[in-house]
Amino acid sequence: MKRILLAITSLAVCLQLAAQYTFTESSGQYVQLSASADSITDPLFLPDWDDDWIRIGLPFQVNMYGVWYDSAAVETNGELVFYNDWTGVADPWYDVNDTVPCMMVFGEFFSEFATGDLKSKGPNLSPILMEVTGAPGSQIMKLEWRNAGFYADTSIGFTNFVNFQIWIHEVSSNIEYHYGTSYIDLNSFDGSTGPTIGMATTDLTPNWTLFDGYYITGDNSSETMGTAIGQMTGQPVDSTIYFFTNLATVGIEQVIKGSFRMYPNPTRDYCYLQLENQDNTITITDATGRIVMSPTTISTTFYTIDVSGFARGLYFVTVTSGNGSCTKPVSVQ
Repeated sequence: MKRILLAITSLAVCLQLAAQYTFTESSGQYVQLSASADSITDPLFLPDWDDDWIRIGLPFQVNMYGVWYDSAAVETNGELVFYNDWTGVADPWYDVNDTVPCMMVFGEFFSEFATGDLKSKGPNLSPILMEVTGAPGSQIMKLEWRNAGFYADTSIGFTNFVNFQIWIHEVSSNIEYHYGTSYIDLNSFDGSTGPTIGMATTDLTPNWTLFDGYYITGDNSSETMGTAIGQMTGQPVDSTIYFFTNLATVGIEQVIKGSFRMYPNPTRDYCYLQLENQDNTITITDATGRIVMSPTTISTTFYTIDVSGFARGLYFVTVTSGNGSCTKPVSVQ
């Protein structure tokens, strides 16, 4: 899917972005996620990718541009797009009237996006994995794209590949991009100088408009962060870590009213809910909007949902309380 990048030079936008993050570059050994990490690609992603995605419920709220989010869409193309209430969102998953934040840990290239996309190297050969580490209050959500290839790879045997992770810290919403072993020749860049890496807001139209945000430019020895749309020259080398400090959350812990914690996600047998208060009504619908669990009133702050009888697919859990209503997606595998 070809995307259009549109630079917005509005002074108001630039002022809004200027004080959101600081950036540091460091190095540290790249470690693949553990064998117990959940795969969120199989069987929900096609082997050939091409902008495939899946909605996930976040293990904790994440602050982007001053708003707290509890859900996201993971894209095969090295991006994470944030959303809150998925109720009523049009197929395939975006609302043309919404502008939402996204993280680009190894985003699509600046030109020729139709062939510059990341691509699976085959079934189960390029998984996207998710793992949550740490104790509640100091958890880290980790996503890993492993051995992803490129549509523009013209090498014999399609030898180009890249490994990278995104880490998101609970409470602070600080972000880390970790880069592992990769091999990318100039052909896979498809005429571009390198990947688009950073954070921005995007207008979710069918053509996707990407606005000014935070972009890493320069080569792997002189990275800098700016607010205008840009790209790297080359790519981050093995063991590179980009750390983004979220200045808006320093010393602040905020919880979305009416929200709840749901884990594990994806799941196979049971889904556990941690709720803000004891008076809640819980409803579950499938991706078509059909109710698969009728509204159920509970009087506890912890609730277990048995999904072992659910067919594989995406479902939506809605919790309604005196604080409001919140909907999160859960993937049943």
